[in-house]
Amino acid sequence: MLRRAVGVVCFLLPTTSGFAGGFRHDNHDESQLRRRVHSLKSNSDDTSASKRIANSQASLGLLLDFGQDVDDADIVKLASLLKDFSYCHSSIKRIFNVPTTSAYPFGPTYLKPLSPGDAFELPMGEDIDPKLASLQCFTALFLLSSCLEIKTFVEAVHCGHETLRLLLRLNLVFVDGGCIVPLVHLFALDIPSGDNLVIVTDLHPNVLRRTSFSETEGAVMYIGPDSISLVHHFEAGIKKFKANGGWPQSGGCNVLDLCTGSGIQALATMAMLRDTNSSSVVADVNDRALRFARFNAKLNGFGKRLRTCQVNLLDESDRKRLQAEKYDIVLANPPFIPTPPSRSDRPALLVRKGGDDSGKGCYSSGSDQNRSQMQTYGLFSSGGVDGEDCLRSVIELAPHLLNDGGILAIVSEFMNPSSEDEQNQNCALQKICQWWGSNPGVGMYFSNELPVSAKIYAERRAISNDLEEAALWLTHLKDMNIKEVSPGLLFIIAQKGGENDNKNLLLSHRIVPKSDRGSIWTPHNKNA
Repeated sequence: MLRRAVGVVCFLLPTTSGFAGGFRHDNHDESQLRRRVHSLKSNSDDTSASKRIANSQASLGLLLDFGQDVDDADIVKLASLLKDFSYCHSSIKRIFNVPTTSAYPFGPTYLKPLSPGDAFELPMGEDIDPKLASLQCFTALFLLSSCLEIKTFVEAVHCGHETLRLLLRLNLVFVDGGCIVPLVHLFALDIPSGDNLVIVTDLHPNVLRRTSFSETEGAVMYIGPDSISLVHHFEAGIKKFKANGGWPQSGGCNVLDLCTGSGIQALATMAMLRDTNSSSVVADVNDRALRFARFNAKLNGFGKRLRTCQVNLLDESDRKRLQAEKYDIVLANPPFIPTPPSRSDRPALLVRKGGDDSGKGCYSSGSDQNRSQMQTYGLFSSGGVDGEDCLRSVIELAPHLLNDGGILAIVSEFMNPSSEDEQNQNCALQKICQWWGSNPGVGMYFSNELPVSAKIYAERRAISNDLEEAALWLTHLKDMNIKEVSPGLLFIIAQKGGENDNKNLLLSHRIVPKSDRGSIWTPHNKNA
């Protein structure tokens, strides 16, 4: 088979035996798929976008401008283009020889963006189909964050010059030194009901290297395993819930997505409902997130059915404003990391100034100069000093937002999830019931059988191999009385009638068994 060099990226036609290293197709766990991707990297050329973005004076202005003064006609053109060459997960899996029977039904979470110093090699042959060539180039740019030479792109992509101009107008890329540099991710999300979505987000922090763009705007979260997990599990039960009368029989569902980020939960839910009468309100404190959500709604054909609302869940007046409307579904993927104040970035600190009612922690420690030299957590990740300020607010609000029979669906990390101490007021189950208050409801809360200890959690959140940083995090977790942490899911059905005689929340705890398949959030964990 011939190999031809096309600028920065080389292409080689995939074979049935897979790529270099000969990976089997019968056990596609996440680590194996990551090894497959990494086997195609070399350090001979740096094609990663990270350094070019960091060193470009123009990139920050373009990033700041995303979603502003966008021509809706251009978004429609992009949607048509992506559909034309099948930019969806089922097609992307074929590029990497991932079988259609693999356990990744929703999106390419196994693809990790290039780190500085990495190069990437995508499969392609001499007589490659133009649509496949377009798919491969878009995959390199918008999933792997790999730069492409302009010459490579315009020759490989159908209507290459026109397509490049479209991407530039939409601020999805910029040109630097003859190369096209991606500014965003385009995550292909396949919904089992048959709908395919493309979700635009900011780049992964490993590529973007920043958590904020101003004192009020933060980065918009990439699509991670937590995002996919809520889509995955909510989709699994939506048909049964609908059949049991959990939805309006006419008029469509009214959906609220809190801490919306890119809008993925609201858009995926509307795609699952397949009801043109359904509509969504997406809320976030970050105006940048609302611009991404509006863009994604238009890109996926939901522009007229989605409204945005800028809301600070830690502000009492904003909380009251939300309660003016009732909803059938309330979704949330709130920021959940219990962050030491000195490790929160500026926007995350300002949002919480005067908004923390727990009495824990101090939001004034750590100078701005020192903070800029540390690994910091921003609006989409910092959950306040105890990791629960937004989670607490969502659960407290939910009974006042939901219609009778409406459902609350949350994905989050939960502090002190162990079932061995569920009478302790500091355990997750007791806190959830306390936050829900004296409102009838029935629900299930899911966590891992083996939560992560505070020590291991601190090491993961700290900078790699920095013992002093890990010690700071561990001290903070101890101060917050956090002994262990688990990823989890929470589903509650609001009951306004007399089904629950105690007029309180009946919440059961379900534990996901220990498995080599990973956590409750791992896409291929069928035990979950």
